Amino acid sequence: MDAPSLRSLGRQFGIRFLVALLVLTMASVAWARMPSPLATLRLGPNSGRTTGSISQGHVSAALKVLTIGQSGPLPLQVPQLQVLVDGKLVLQLQASQVISKNILVQIGELDRSNPYPEVVFSSFTGGAHCCNEVHIATSSSDGSTWHRVDVGLFNGVPHEVSDPDHEGVYKFVDEDNRFLYAFSSYAGSAAPPLVYQLYGYQVQDVTRQPRFHPLVYESLIQYDQAVQAAAADKDNTPEINGLLAGYVGTASLLGAREQKAAWQVMLKDYDRSSDWGLETCEGDKYDDQGKCTTREIKYGSFPAALRAFLIENGYWRA
Repeated sequence: MDAPSLRSLGRQFGIRFLVALLVLTMASVAWARMPSPLATLRLGPNSGRTTGSISQGHVSAALKVLTIGQSGPLPLQVPQLQVLVDGKLVLQLQASQVISKNILVQIGELDRSNPYPEVVFSSFTGGAHCCNEVHIATSSSDGSTWHRVDVGLFNGVPHEVSDPDHEGVYKFVDEDNRFLYAFSSYAGSAAPPLVYQLYGYQVQDVTRQPRFHPLVYESLIQYDQAVQAAAADKDNTPEINGLLAGYVGTASLLGAREQKAAWQVMLKDYDRSSDWGLETCEGDKYDDQGKCTTREIKYGSFPAALRAFLIENGYWRA
């Protein structure tokens, strides 16, 4: 990790980060808008509560947990959310999976193209790491109709939306779950940051936009430090390849120069004895028995497998 290329990379990152920070600071003085405060309702798994409501302006959200069956001694429950404008029901949302009563509802501005704030509905489906199921309720441009936008399933429990670029609207900030388990166990995996923003009735991945470079750079610094520590103590870091995959993926979000430098670090430090991720199923298509239904692919090395993985998931160009 003491290679001149890495030291040069650090200087390049530092310069680019300071420039980006200066641009953001100047821009924030000129045009940044503070988002409206978030109205937040959270039901924890041990709270004992099954209902709650919040409101912001004309919009309110009423939550209740429905019992839909029984699994042994435990009830099967699912959250249902009603969105109301001036007390009138405009949309009803229900999570698609049974949950553990770990639910987060927020009302805040995610899209300024319509007259009302959005309602974010997140619920935990249960399990060791999965999943946080996220939906957004948003109105049409004239406010006459409301629509459900499915953001997706993400690792972990529900967490709040944020405004990392100080633009004045909230975004969904998480990590790219495709990296988890790809080249190591969950504990050994690292994943690049992921930022979704709502535009109309769609959420778009905006992570690569320059306004989020400071956020990506912050993650890269953390991964770089972790890689240095792991490389210095390889005997106690058996899953460094999962960390290196996230490290290279994160660097790739910042441009070709950063990508190339991180790749060189990976080539020097990766675990050549690990075969995790060297056999994959094209398109991740499996049947009910877990058998690959397309083409099984075998790679000769971790760099070859990582390169194919980065191309397949849009981090590299073929």
